[in-house]
Amino acid sequence: MLTATLSPFPRTALVCAWCVALAGLLAPTAQAVISSVDIVPANPTDVDPVSVHVYGWFADSCWSVDTYECTAGGGALAIDIHAYDEWMPGYVCLMVIIPYGITCEFGVLPAGDYVLTVTEDHSSLRDPFPNVVVVEFDVTDFTPVEPLTWGRIKGLYQPGA
Repeated sequence: MLTATLSPFPRTALVCAWCVALAGLLAPTAQAVISSVDIVPANPTDVDPVSVHVYGWFADSCWSVDTYECTAGGGALAIDIHAYDEWMPGYVCLMVIIPYGITCEFGVLPAGDYVLTVTEDHSSLRDPFPNVVVVEFDVTDFTPVEPLTWGRIKGLYQPGA
């Protein structure tokens, strides 16, 4: 009778195989997110300079903001963020949150209704689809406030005086 003994599977090979499998499962879950869009001031008038702060984050260390552009025309404002992901098959990225923030100064805008479109374009094998956030806001006419004097207050209570 023939018997063969098999050597036990090395633990290090099992651990390495598990790590590679885990990295393969996590790689497709890359994420890039626009977390908030803030218009400053919150209720602008036609004498206030308007700026927009965009905050977001990436789910791993392979992502970065490459460039961004701010454009305005008519009642439309646009912010285009170009995010780059250097991940490739077989490449491992650190699983850390990478925050980013950008600011666009649009200056004084005429009174009216505005639509702001923030687009985060992705150069990525894992997440090629863009993120888009649309915000509508109004710029109102500035109404000057007349200074309040004692003479004006008395005039309110003493008609004809």
